[in-house]
This record gives sequence, C-alpha cells and structure tokens, in this order.
Amino acid sequence: MQVLKVVMGAVLAFTLSSAALAGEKDFQKGRLISEFGPVAKIDSDVPIPEATQLKVSYDVAKAADAGELNRTLTTAARFLNMHHAVGIPEQDMSLAVIVHGKASFDMVKNARYGVAFEGV
Repeated sequence: MQVLKVVMGAVLAFTLSSAALAGEKDFQKGRLISEFGPVAKIDSDVPIPEATQLKVSYDVAKAADAGELNRTLTTAARFLNMHHAVGIPEQDMSLAVIVHGKASFDMVKNARYGVAFEGV
C-alpha cells in the first residue's frame, strides 16, 4: 500500500507539473463531468497500476465571488475528469465534497442566491 501511495504521488506530481505548462487553449471539457473541470492532455510514461483506487475529500468553506463558480467545486470536477482521462474508471474513484459556511450559498438555487447577494 505504501508503494502505491508513492507511485500515485509521483504520478500526481508529474501530472500537475505538466498541466501547469498548459495554456488556456490546451484545456478541453472532461468526459466525466463535461460542464465543469476542464483538463489538459497529459503525456506520461509512468504507468498507473490497474488496481488503483482513489479516495479524496474536498472541504469547501470559502464562497465564490458573486456570480462566479466556486473554485474548489471546479477543482473537484477537474480531479475526476483528469483521472478518468488517464484511464482510472469512474467506479474506482470516490469523492466527498463537504460544503459549509459561506460556501453553502454556492449550492442554492438562483432565487435564493439572489436574495442573499442582492439580485446577483
């Protein structure tokens, strides 16, 4: 299990550094969540073990700026799209998103959001 963590850490570090070099035009809609979390194509020689299972949680407390998407929610979608794009099956990824505090307003319907943010 420790070896798997080290391998996945190396894969993620390489993935993140490659994505950091990508320009805005290099990002495409993800296949898993197409409306959010665009991803850039990653070329890697590091194989991902077949039995890889990912379990990740995101804590969302900070609200997005009025009228904008919450960056942490977009990051969670990108996480799923990015790993799906490199061959990790959907059923092998578990994602928990904990939303609280001011970020709760990022989860409400437009009418309620407008009341909280003066018609935005």
